Amino acid sequence: MNLKKINRSVLITFVIGILLLRFAGDSVLFIIDKLDTNAAIIWKTLTTLILLIPIYFIFIRGLNFKFGRYSEEAVKIFFIQLKRISFLTFILFILYLSLHYLKIKLQITGNLFALLVSEIFAIYTIIISLYILFFIWLWLLNRRHRKTVFQLVILRNGLFYFIIVEVLISLFPALNRPVVSIVSTLMAVFIGLVMFFTVKKNQWLALLPKPEKIRLLWLSLLILLINSFLAYTIYLGDTILSISLLSFASGALSFEMVVLGFSIIYFFRILVTVVASIPTSYIIERKMRELSSLRELNKVVSETIEMNLLLDTVVRLALKSTKGLAGWIEIYSKDRKTTIGAVQNLSEEQINTLDKTSELEKLLKSSDKPLIIDSIYEDKTVSTINWSVIPMARAMLTVPLFSSGEKIGTLCVLCTDEYGFDDDDVKILTAFSDNISIAIENARLVKDSIEKERYKQELMLAREMTEKLLPQKLPTIKNYSIRAFSLPAEEVGGDYYDIVQLKNGKHCIIIADVSGKGMSAAFYMAQLKGVVLSLARESISPKELLKRINSTLYGSIERQMYITMSAFAIDSDEGKVTFYRAGHTPGLFKNNGEVMEIIPKGIGVGLANKETFDIHIEEIELYFKEDDVFLLFTDGLNELKNQNREDLGIEPLIKSLKGTSQENPLILESKIRNLILEFSDGAAQLDDITVVIVKYSKNNN
Repeated sequence: MNLKKINRSVLITFVIGILLLRFAGDSVLFIIDKLDTNAAIIWKTLTTLILLIPIYFIFIRGLNFKFGRYSEEAVKIFFIQLKRISFLTFILFILYLSLHYLKIKLQITGNLFALLVSEIFAIYTIIISLYILFFIWLWLLNRRHRKTVFQLVILRNGLFYFIIVEVLISLFPALNRPVVSIVSTLMAVFIGLVMFFTVKKNQWLALLPKPEKIRLLWLSLLILLINSFLAYTIYLGDTILSISLLSFASGALSFEMVVLGFSIIYFFRILVTVVASIPTSYIIERKMRELSSLRELNKVVSETIEMNLLLDTVVRLALKSTKGLAGWIEIYSKDRKTTIGAVQNLSEEQINTLDKTSELEKLLKSSDKPLIIDSIYEDKTVSTINWSVIPMARAMLTVPLFSSGEKIGTLCVLCTDEYGFDDDDVKILTAFSDNISIAIENARLVKDSIEKERYKQELMLAREMTEKLLPQKLPTIKNYSIRAFSLPAEEVGGDYYDIVQLKNGKHCIIIADVSGKGMSAAFYMAQLKGVVLSLARESISPKELLKRINSTLYGSIERQMYITMSAFAIDSDEGKVTFYRAGHTPGLFKNNGEVMEIIPKGIGVGLANKETFDIHIEEIELYFKEDDVFLLFTDGLNELKNQNREDLGIEPLIKSLKGTSQENPLILESKIRNLILEFSDGAAQLDDITVVIVKYSKNNN
């Protein structure tokens, strides 16, 4: 069970018990006719204090309310409490009139029932006063200024002063001298001035919407009038209220007068502030709407790259910030076609019907500045348009939308009043336009960033795929030394090499280059490897293998894609090899110290049908001698570019081959790698580079 609820229940039970005890004691004093003695005064004072202490703690908990000082929740709580006070004070006013009409004050001294009724009336009055005091205290703290706490301490001490003075005068009538009255009067004036300046921070009321101001005006006026009336009745002295408070407890009358004084000053200041701000409510509300709209738009701009959501938000907020009836955004594509990006309180059919002749579209496209049409029926530029489709429209405001200095659309807002738009409307919609420009630019940058990140991930996947597809270990072949390496570019290509065994057991070196870049090239490379591995077992020669590969892939790959390949078969241990080329780069053959380009005829795989491809495949037989070298490579090597955008070409490779004699392929590989680094000199590598080096030497094994 909630401890706070238990405590509250205990306090309420305690209050009821004290009330019953008080009524019982007063009844006894009434019967023995001892109501005016000092003992009776002490009894009433003590029981009143004991009664008020739990009531005070019941109310004081409200000072621990947790809410933001300038939040909507704070305003909501303020009005809830204000309505309660107005209701409770109105009930108090009705009770006063009823008791006054029944002339209860004349019956108090001779009628026990009248005495108890007057005490209940006094208790209710004190409870209402406590609630009002709690309310004023809470909201002065909530809307405090630098000196608020200090001034509230003065008000609290002043309240205690009047209560103590009244209690002392009741116990010791001789103290009721003119000097006490003069001091009390000066104290009352001083406290009134302090209260007046304490309640000065009411600017927040000017920011309330007009309906809330009107509601606050009537509630404050009701409380002010009732409390002023009650204060006047206490001032008169011989009224049911003053008599009830005096007979209930010493100090009760002073407490009530001070609280009523606080209340009158507080609600008078509120009333003055509200009355003064009502004429400017429209301006303030408009500025608040504009700020709210810009804040919401900025939030959407910062949190979304969804253009449809952004445009819908802009049109909705444009209507909210102006006197707009309906609106839409036109978007212009690069080919100058117009589409409706967003629409509010209209349909695209209505807009199309409105501008069948495209006169309005031409006007909007030609306008690079905001345009106000005060009367659509009087303005010659638009009066001929079919406005009957939107019969409520009387005025129009348009604002162009730009992105990177280029006009991309127009924001259009319609109004039900002629001359309904002003300069402020232009300013706020222009601000919307600027935000849209920023948002579109942000959306473009984010889109590019996402695209780059996606492409980066794609390149990583492609690179991983190509690395895994290349052979991790090369086979050992008698009398032949083989080295191979592949350098992936930033933009991954589709280079592939492998050494497979044909059906007759001969080793065949395959090198290939898939056209294109990125994942598509890597995908076709993977497909090519699968085809090569499966068809090699069924082919007795490289020529047959290339034919089969073309027959398999022709028609199954995209039309703009193709594959260049070379096949190098080792026919014997004595140095005989055969070389085939399907549109690939030439092979370089170092034979007896001379380097030759070996270029058999052939068409790239996937470019021609079986008959055409098969006819053009040429076989070249080569015979290795000791220390001869054959170099296979992809076009990423000979087309490697330096800082001046020049190609490496074939000649530097020929020189590198000529410079070798008995060097093993590992040294030649190192030379080629150094050549690549020196020539590129830091320039970006645009294509994969794959190199296979084959050297014949009987001393190899």
